[in-house]
Parts: sequence; structure tokens; C-alpha cells
Amino acid sequence: MKVKPAWQQTSGAFNAASQAAAWIRKISADGAVLWTRRDVPANNSGGDLAVDHQGSVYFLGSSYDAVAGVSTPWLRKYDDAGNQLWEKRIGEAAWGYAAGIDDGDNLYILWNKYDEFSSSFREVRLSKYCTRC
Repeated sequence: MKVKPAWQQTSGAFNAASQAAAWIRKISADGAVLWTRRDVPANNSGGDLAVDHQGSVYFLGSSYDAVAGVSTPWLRKYDDAGNQLWEKRIGEAAWGYAAGIDDGDNLYILWNKYDEFSSSFREVRLSKYCTRC
């Protein structure tokens, strides 16, 4: 029986300034760390991840801009070996929350759009991406 690897993702302090850095880690079935990737620069937070049927990993997170006072979501694709293949940014003030893959390997992300007038997250949005496109 083939056991799928486990995944961890979180945010934590990785630098002297104690700023949050998002990271993702692949763990083998016996608990060995296979690889870890973390963000540079800091002020990034991990939201969720999803794995498609080919073993590619989609990591959803957000970057905080202290000057503007808002976060913007990003989505990264990694291959099974941990190489980052691409990054897409949602060019709006928002926060990325959840990611999932359907049986057709379509990727869905759930995110909140920030409303500058009310200074709060008002709109929940669902976006679909083709993982094979």
C-alpha cells in the first residue's frame, strides 16, 4: 500500500525581527522531513494548501504591507520535489483562506476582499483555476 506524504504549512517567526514568514514542509510516511520552503521577505502568512493528482502543491497565503496597512493574497505552485513553478497574486486588498482540488484537478481558492471604506473584510470570493492550463 502506498501512503501519501503529509504536509505542514504555517506561519512562524524565522528572523531576528520576529516577523511572520509562511512556510510549507513535505513529510514522508515515516515522518522524515523531505523538504521545507519558506518565504523571504517576511510578513507573509500561510492560509491553506491543496495537492493535485500529479503531486503538485498549491500554497495559498497573504503578504502584509505595513505601509498600506493591507494584505494581498498569493498562490504558489510547487512540484513534488519542492521547486516553485509559479506564483500568482490577487491584485486586491484581501486575505486568502482556503484552497481545494476537485476530481478534475481544478483548483478553488476562497478569499475575503478588503473594503477600504469600512476598514473590514466584506466580500467572500471563490476563484477557480485550471491546474493543467
